[in-house]
Amino acid sequence: MFIKQVKKKNTKKGKSFYQYQLTQSSRINGKVKHIAILYLGSQPLLQNKENRKIVARMLQAKIYGQNDLFRDNYKPDQQLIDLAGQLYEKYKQTYKAANKEPTVKPSDNNLADYKEVDINSTTMESGKEIGAERLCWHMLERMDLDQLLKAKGWKQQAIDHAKIAIISRAIAGYSEHKTARWLKENTGLPDLFNKSPGQITRHHLYAAATGLYEIKQELESHLYTRCLNMFNVDDTLAIYDLTNTYFEGRKTESQLAKYGKSKEKRNDQKQIVLACVINAEGFIRHSEIYRGNMSDSSTLRDVVDGLQRYTPGSSTRQTVVMDAGIASEENIKMLQEHNLYYVCVSPSKLKDYKAQVEEEGPVTIKDKQDNELEVKMLDPKDKPDRWMYVRSSRKTLKETSMHEKLMQRFEQQLQQVEEGIHKKGGTKKIEKVWERIGRIKERNKSVHQYYDINVEHNGTHATRVNYTRKKQPEKNPEEEAGVYFIRTNYPTVEEKQLWNIYTTIRQVESTFRCLKTDLNLRPVYHQKDKYSKAHLFLALIAYQMVASIRYMTTKSGITHSWSNIVRIMNSQKLIEMSQNTKTGRIGFKQTTKPTNEALKIYKACNISSVSERLKKFVVYH
Repeated sequence: MFIKQVKKKNTKKGKSFYQYQLTQSSRINGKVKHIAILYLGSQPLLQNKENRKIVARMLQAKIYGQNDLFRDNYKPDQQLIDLAGQLYEKYKQTYKAANKEPTVKPSDNNLADYKEVDINSTTMESGKEIGAERLCWHMLERMDLDQLLKAKGWKQQAIDHAKIAIISRAIAGYSEHKTARWLKENTGLPDLFNKSPGQITRHHLYAAATGLYEIKQELESHLYTRCLNMFNVDDTLAIYDLTNTYFEGRKTESQLAKYGKSKEKRNDQKQIVLACVINAEGFIRHSEIYRGNMSDSSTLRDVVDGLQRYTPGSSTRQTVVMDAGIASEENIKMLQEHNLYYVCVSPSKLKDYKAQVEEEGPVTIKDKQDNELEVKMLDPKDKPDRWMYVRSSRKTLKETSMHEKLMQRFEQQLQQVEEGIHKKGGTKKIEKVWERIGRIKERNKSVHQYYDINVEHNGTHATRVNYTRKKQPEKNPEEEAGVYFIRTNYPTVEEKQLWNIYTTIRQVESTFRCLKTDLNLRPVYHQKDKYSKAHLFLALIAYQMVASIRYMTTKSGITHSWSNIVRIMNSQKLIEMSQNTKTGRIGFKQTTKPTNEALKIYKACNISSVSERLKKFVVYH
């Protein structure tokens, strides 16, 4: 029962005003209809939405002849209490003359089911998380995973286990062993598949992950095509980058786990390299898994060879965007041979670029953080492609600060050599002093060239170490700080346009951050390579689902990270409760109403916020 606000218009004066009526929603012949109970006029107090809710609750309690159990929660003021009393008197006078009452109480025709229960026996059996699970379940249904798996001969039970494994990976990110406990104790996910929590073991999850990896090529192509079709996104940019994730354990029999340069500074652990091709909206087109000691630049050929095979055919010439670590001369030549456009940061700098930049003058643009950049397109005579000069004031400040810190460290180490000459037991022999200085230069390759170093000696022993900064070094670090170059083979492109294309590589960084932080891609505990590959690939499938949800929420102005979306959605619970009756015990299972924040996410993803129907069970004595 609620108070409905009805907008009216004065036909003579043309002014709008509101009237109110007490209304009830009832299901009649399977359809929900609003039944007007009582006309309330244009009472000013009812203009406030909260006042309407309070008065409706008090009226409902009076009409039903019940005490308002939750009256203390909202504590109405005396004006609203008096208004509710006046309206109830009007209700009695209206229906006393007609000698009947309106249909305000649920009837048998509305599928009502009344039972006498012992309120004192009310027991909350459990409360499990269901909001994020329901969100992922709906999105996974839209991706038509069932269609592909059935075509591959999968049975429905195996399909359900696969979908549960994907959703669990997206929400919890646990190992298979811990996920099985989570499914049993913490989540209502099995209920969405009409399964008992104890039915799903870690062995089912292992089998699901390895089975999905066996159809990796078809599954990646299917999911990417579905994302393109659902959102009608651009498919011309292929952003390529690599990351690595480390292992826990010795991995003595693994062919993949190798020691290599770790991006996570975990050089003490063996690692594996994950390469991804991602489009401008963050959807994964293709992925490959390499040995942990594979260099970045040596992986691009494999991906380019399979780029057309793993993704839908396109008549548009595609563009590969990559960072400096992959943009070797060999790779750039290979991209040209494959008739692909490329945009990348050059690991080296142009010579004699200053004159051309100063002569024509740089163009000033702003990045997404509103920082100013100086950019200028250049056409070097000795290069087959076009280069863009970029100078960032923010990068200049950072590199200058880093350079100054390195110089201070270099000077401190030289000062330690000087102090050692005058200490008892310190290094004094001239050969040993120069040897020590040489090791310091080796450790500080980027800055020692800016110093003149002189060692005074008496023939056999050093007496003093002098060092001074060069007044006019061959390379001025301040002039070079913050300067880098972007290369491309686009025949015609403006500075702003090329910058926007290059900055799409930040989408890869966002993808890897989501995989590692939100989906717990690291570390890998599996000891066998096939399980390690399945573990990584399951996270990539889960990411496609997460990326689809975040794409829709971002379009609606909701910019939360995935972990924050899960937190908000987890406020919706699946509640089980039971009560005693005269003949037995009755139980209920239903989801709670979503919060306002959760409702916004449901709406952004075009998912109905109506909870699943009430599940009821009765146990008789």
